[in-house]
Amino acid sequence: MRNEVKSGESNGYVLLPCPFCGAEARFNECSRWIRCQNDKCGASLIGPGYNYQSSADTWNRRHNKEMSSE
Repeated sequence: MRNEVKSGESNGYVLLPCPFCGAEARFNECSRWIRCQNDKCGASLIGPGYNYQSSADTWNRRHNKEMSSE
């Protein structure tokens, strides 16, 4: 079993689905590392700051669709 917890369970941070495949994303239990749970996708992020909130904010940031239509 991997040392991962669903966001929103023990650490209280909500993560959006993977921006590439739509699968669930989770924090690693011991760090601010976020990984897509789809093994075929493999998207991951190590947050830019030293806390879970900065990692979650970065993972959850999405490109604004209105900007891309200009």
